[in-house]
Amino acid sequence: MPAKCLLVLCLIWVATRAVFTTGVAAETPGPAPVRVVPPPEEFGPGEPGSVPASSDELTVLRGPEFVRGAARSGDSLIAASRGRTCAVRRDARVSCWGYDGIRERLSAAGLRNVVSITSGDHPHQEPHLCALHGDGTVSCWGAGREGQLGRGEPFSGYLPEKVPGVSDAVALAAGSDHTCVVHARGQVSCWGSGALGQLGGATLSSVNVPERIPDITDAAWIDAGPSSNCVIHTGGALSCWGYGGGAGNLGAFSPGFVEGLPAVVSVSTGADRTCAVSVAGEVYCWPVADVASPQRVDGIGGAVSVAVGEGGVCVVHDDGGVSCWGEKNAAGQLGNGTTAPQPRPARLAAVVDAVAVTMSAGSTRLAPHTCVAHGDGSYSCWGGNAAGQLGDGSVARRLTPVPVQAARAMPANRIPADETDLLRSWLDEAVAERESEFPWLRLAWNRIRERTVAGRIEDFRGAVRSHCELVAGLYGCWSEHMELAEMTFGDAVHELAHVYDSTTGLAAGPAWGAVQLYFAWTYPDCFRDYGQQSGAEILADTMAHLVVPAAWLAYYGVGCPGLGSEPDREAERVVLAGLAGEMPDWYTGNITNGAELWRVLRRVLGPQLLANLGNEFGGFCSTDWFRYPLEPNLIPPPRTNPFRDGGC
Repeated sequence: MPAKCLLVLCLIWVATRAVFTTGVAAETPGPAPVRVVPPPEEFGPGEPGSVPASSDELTVLRGPEFVRGAARSGDSLIAASRGRTCAVRRDARVSCWGYDGIRERLSAAGLRNVVSITSGDHPHQEPHLCALHGDGTVSCWGAGREGQLGRGEPFSGYLPEKVPGVSDAVALAAGSDHTCVVHARGQVSCWGSGALGQLGGATLSSVNVPERIPDITDAAWIDAGPSSNCVIHTGGALSCWGYGGGAGNLGAFSPGFVEGLPAVVSVSTGADRTCAVSVAGEVYCWPVADVASPQRVDGIGGAVSVAVGEGGVCVVHDDGGVSCWGEKNAAGQLGNGTTAPQPRPARLAAVVDAVAVTMSAGSTRLAPHTCVAHGDGSYSCWGGNAAGQLGDGSVARRLTPVPVQAARAMPANRIPADETDLLRSWLDEAVAERESEFPWLRLAWNRIRERTVAGRIEDFRGAVRSHCELVAGLYGCWSEHMELAEMTFGDAVHELAHVYDSTTGLAAGPAWGAVQLYFAWTYPDCFRDYGQQSGAEILADTMAHLVVPAAWLAYYGVGCPGLGSEPDREAERVVLAGLAGEMPDWYTGNITNGAELWRVLRRVLGPQLLANLGNEFGGFCSTDWFRYPLEPNLIPPPRTNPFRDGGC
């Protein structure tokens, strides 16, 4: 066998197995393993001597040489996705930071013996994450509607669970909504969405459990793009499949070799291109969704791994340096100290001991970022930071690398016991973090906490069950139950907004009634097919947007007349006034007497509006017609004034 092929085999084996091993030392040259004994608490990245709280001992390779020279794709020791970052620590645990970082920290707290991590990345979808353990098993968590968690059911789940049937994995990769692993004997299995061929031709449907890819028997490493995969074979050849799966292999539903490449040791696919590192340390790139041949990138040598992100590429060199280039750099994700494009590769002056690099895709609301893992077990990041995805304790954009802060210690007794425990513990912290700015979050959470559960809802991301009753002839309304199927803070705030909106007495009655009336009157027909005629969903989305500007808004952009992709300033002003207990200008400018109020009310009449606005203009002359549910034949007719200012 040629010497270069032997080198490929060696590098890929080091990449997949030499970082952490369980029970035995690494089978490749390197520093002597250190036997460590677990203490009782979780520690942050880079803290020496920190190890898992487990009865099992781990053999951990220390020092900057532990993966130096290893061929690592974009996701390995560290994985960046839209607005968040997760990394493998020196104690073989996982730390996460950024968007929904409190939840991710709680979710990952129970993980042990992790050697590699990967994250699906998509500009418009929530990611899922998977961790490869030293014993060959794989744990996944996060978004799961396409079956990408491999659990046998198409539901999301936010506590890591082992993927059934996977016990001999040596590498893994996550696309936007699919996941793949390489088995110890060289086969590949994938699961999740198959709509664009990313499952290797077995099906174009989604599958919820791992399925083998036909005809691959000598895989050593795998990387996943948004809707494609590329495998490095033991001899260094590269084969790809799925949408944009490889040069000359456009849209292939089954694996095909990429022509025009020398033997490679690393590969990464982004939304716009695929890049690979050759055994000789050169980098080749080609556009996604094109049949162009791979082109060597001038000015790069000594590369060992590559990551492709939003309009750019970064590589790790064999001396620990990092070079980046690309035509997009508005967030500073290329790390060159500016926001200007970097057409040719340029070294980052501040990085000299990198062992892995990862780049995110970003989105219109969350700018892309880049991170590296250092040989001493620490991490640095740069680029967009609106969600804290750089981990430096700020939300300021950084144009050059900044160190990631060590994670706070977490006692073992805080590790969530189940998903509902995770949900409540997460929202306890998340609400406490934001309640000084948004006091209504605390009011709503105190109201519903003990009746909140993590659930599996077929068609909705979350749901609140509310109820109204007549008490002494007047309406009272309240929320009875909250269930979350998609555990993101944006979704949680949306449902908490429903709790606040539907519980009489949490808000100042007339002021909040004016807010409800605005959304009911402005968008009366948006959800008629779903029985939602009051604009309550758009109100909840507006409240969520004020708290989490990057949140996914389910009800904006659905084609409702006058409804854009996010709340306009008038809608936000109306909500902010109501939250402050003040009558919105919209209301005081349009409603000056009972007759005008009744004209608007009658069109969108509901118990919550009557509960909050029933005392306006002296109150109703009579509440004998109040019923639950309302009876249309008893409601006062149009063009009347049933309020006391009309004379009764």
